[in-house]
Amino acid sequence: MPFARPHTAPHNDLFSRPAPPQMRDKKNIAALTSIRGLAAWWVVLFHFREYLPLDDVRPLGRFLAHGYLAVDLFFILSGFVIFLNYGSHFETLTRQSLGRFFVARFARIYPLHAFMMLAFLVNPLAQAFFSSSGYVDFVRYNPIYFLLSLLLVQNWGFPFPLAWNIPAWSISTEAFAYLLFPAFAYLVSKSSPRPLAMTGFSIVPLFALAGLYYATGQPSLGSGISSYGLLRCCLEFLVGASLCRIYLNGQMTFRWWPALFFTGFLALVALYNFAPVTDYLVMPTAFALLILCLALASEGAVPLLNDRVLVFLGTISYSTYLAHYFILDWVKFLFVQNDDPPLSVGIIFVAATLAASIILHFYVEIPGRRLLAGKLRGKPVPIFESSR
Repeated sequence: MPFARPHTAPHNDLFSRPAPPQMRDKKNIAALTSIRGLAAWWVVLFHFREYLPLDDVRPLGRFLAHGYLAVDLFFILSGFVIFLNYGSHFETLTRQSLGRFFVARFARIYPLHAFMMLAFLVNPLAQAFFSSSGYVDFVRYNPIYFLLSLLLVQNWGFPFPLAWNIPAWSISTEAFAYLLFPAFAYLVSKSSPRPLAMTGFSIVPLFALAGLYYATGQPSLGSGISSYGLLRCCLEFLVGASLCRIYLNGQMTFRWWPALFFTGFLALVALYNFAPVTDYLVMPTAFALLILCLALASEGAVPLLNDRVLVFLGTISYSTYLAHYFILDWVKFLFVQNDDPPLSVGIIFVAATLAASIILHFYVEIPGRRLLAGKLRGKPVPIFESSR
């Protein structure tokens, strides 16, 4: 079913007592699914922002201008959800557990990625035959980058600018993070389960990330993607996995932990907005606090994020993320004649992206996942909707 039925809230307050570990749903946390959908649309509007009439709504324009930070939210959230669903499989490393995990994750991300890469082949052909100049941009449509993208290794340190399906660079780096995950999950399972120890597993990658960007002189997390995007992803992925270990440990049962984490999130966002602080110093930590807050809160504690529409947007968010740049290219090609297009062009872009997301999710993403996952032998590793 595309819509997840939200649980009813036992209390009316914003944050109720965190659920004990035996009551925590490992398959789906509705609020995290919704957050993923909202983050995907933050990226969508970030890429289209220059064509939106935002002069009279400058706060919205500033918010959209920072949409690249949604990728950092994705990475931390992905690490959290992957550990939530697969962490227990690697308490003992076996060839079977490794094989099932890698095939399951490949089945989750690759079919739609490959489909979109093939769809993008239309773009240089359109430039050659239908544009007024007939010029093909071989920087954007680099044949070598295309082959690397088909292998999902395009952002593994190769000296090429982002090309073809631009957002897919993060899918490439996440695939690399999957290679690290079993060893990390095994290490965590053998370490102390105390929250303080697990907090250290989260803090060290955050410090490493900030140190990397500071030492290399990067102005923000959105810069140097070809050079540093891989480390950015892996470090934030480990942060998310460590947070999930804290969540599953069940020792954080104090009623006001979610509220405290949410307050910390708001404080860091305010610091970033009103003080001259670089994003890599505060925003990954802010996103980590938000994710842990929503996970610890009971199912009905954040009614808005349990809304069926938002949960559905989160469910189809992978299709939204991979399809929107293709839609953007064609909307610009067909409808944008100058730098100030009418609002109707933005409406067309949003509507087309939403329609493509729904179609691709049900007719490409899910069938492709089932086809590849069906090659697993024995009892399959679950492929939950809550994972990106």
